[in-house]
Amino acid sequence: MNVNKGERLQQQRKHNKCNQGQHTRKVQHLKKKNRRLHLQKKQPSV
Repeated sequence: MNVNKGERLQQQRKHNKCNQGQHTRKVQHLKKKNRRLHLQKKQPSV
């Protein structure tokens, strides 16, 4: 699973570099969204 996560992150970074200037707002929004989801996974609500 860790390997897949790493690959996915690398792909996202490449994607972000490609679209710099075009979709910066969108990317920032997605990053915030992903961070929120990640935090929810770390602290599951009982």
